[in-house]
Amino acid sequence: AARAAVGEEAITTIDADLVGVDLTPVTKTAPVLVPVGPLVREARERVVQGSTVAYVDELDVGGRPFLLTSDHALVPKDRVRPYPRSEFAGVALGDDVSLPIAFFRKRARPKFVRDGSGAMVEKGEDFPRLAWTRLDGTRVESGAVVYLGTGEPGVFVRESDATVVATDTPAPKLALRSEGRKTWLEVSVLGGWLIAHEGERAVFATLISPGRGGLPAPGRDPLETASTPLGTFRVDGKFLTATMVSSTNDLIVHTEVQYVQNFHGPHALHGAYWHDVWGEPKSGGCVNLSPRDSQWLFDFTEPKLPPGWHGMRSTKELGPATIVVVHR
Repeated sequence: AARAAVGEEAITTIDADLVGVDLTPVTKTAPVLVPVGPLVREARERVVQGSTVAYVDELDVGGRPFLLTSDHALVPKDRVRPYPRSEFAGVALGDDVSLPIAFFRKRARPKFVRDGSGAMVEKGEDFPRLAWTRLDGTRVESGAVVYLGTGEPGVFVRESDATVVATDTPAPKLALRSEGRKTWLEVSVLGGWLIAHEGERAVFATLISPGRGGLPAPGRDPLETASTPLGTFRVDGKFLTATMVSSTNDLIVHTEVQYVQNFHGPHALHGAYWHDVWGEPKSGGCVNLSPRDSQWLFDFTEPKLPPGWHGMRSTKELGPATIVVVHR
């Protein structure tokens, strides 16, 4: 289903408030909506600004375009703005690509080469925002600046510009004792990255957005501080989609959050279609994933969701569950 953010009240003149609003007319007539229970239609009388809706069709109601939402309700089309599509995705690791690698958060970062004297100078090219590169293990100090050799011959990047994804975390015993594929996920809160493992082998790496509260405060519930909890957990629930309430305002509701995997009570790995700032603290404590990464990890983790199921809780009868290790 397509998704959109709720915007300002509709107005009759084109101004800044309507930038990004799709004003294309629609011609399909709306059907009569039958009464449905709260298990189908979300229990909210109105959609407040900042909320999101998922819709499956565009309909004409009395000459005005409306969206038919995923929970069988109608929302005026001229009061929403479609979200830009995030194309970010992580990196499959294997024979051709192995750790360490570097991602580039926030903005593009310059490439460096050595000049005739051996000094580091900018090449005049950048690594784009959210791009990645192999690292060849070379480390060069020039004054107070450290440069890292990349997969491009002769090209370096400032260490301070790179989000280096590497690991020396041993596979948890819980995963190695598993009778399944021995899958486990490693999440770095301060690094803003995730690595997927099968036993001792890293198979996938990506950027994530952890809790905006940073590391959990001692003696406080991480929900209170919007922090991602540290420790060793297991995937104990998998749901294709879920409705989520904002951690800062319970009137703000995100609809059809995709590929949700609970690992610590309400804390989950899940797709986040409402932002594209991967690697940066953003969530209310969950591990935000790009839409593409959330689907990849949902398919990767154990147990598998049986065909035709919307969700499940992980039980011994369904097989081993993927272990989730969250550290600094």
